[in-house]
Amino acid sequence: MSIEERAIELLKTVFDPEIPVNVYDLGLIYRIEVKAEEKVLEVDMTLTAPNCPAADFIVEDVRQKLECIGGLERVDVNLVFEPEWTKDMMTEEAKVKETPLPQNFIRTLHKTLLREDYTVYRNLPGGVQ
Repeated sequence: MSIEERAIELLKTVFDPEIPVNVYDLGLIYRIEVKAEEKVLEVDMTLTAPNCPAADFIVEDVRQKLECIGGLERVDVNLVFEPEWTKDMMTEEAKVKETPLPQNFIRTLHKTLLREDYTVYRNLPGGVQ
């Protein structure tokens, strides 16, 4: 397996904590380049939004995972915002995973959970009567 292939495999284990899709399938990885003579792996990546609250966590997770690849002396992860990320950059698989549940299902589930929580609470000693 080449270093690029191993890098992709590892990048698919890094997730944005707010989205159940890995950074590679989200289309956040713009460039993977191995400089063989220097034993350096360079990665350009972006975020779904420039003000992403998980930015430091995601970039550090990418760096730590890629540093596990043997034969490298250095991994450079560059955070870039050009071009701006759009959902069109996602793989088809990621688009399916990211598709939200129908709103009526979510509303029904929410009402059911609230009703059940209230019922449980009401039946506890000292609960609402």
